[in-house]
Amino acid sequence: MIQLILEYDPAPPFSAGSPQSAAPETLAKLRDLTAGAREQRQAAIERAARRLATAQV
Repeated sequence: MIQLILEYDPAPPFSAGSPQSAAPETLAKLRDLTAGAREQRQAAIERAARRLATAQV
């Protein structure tokens, strides 16, 4: 999971630094563990986008 978080994907023997090379169960576990943070980040992005859309230039 650390490799995925850092997107550390060098040559073998390390092979889990990207969603494409990580084991499906590792990817699923990481997504479960970070779901709350991803939702908070998405909400913050949406708030910022709304503020930018209504800001006067």
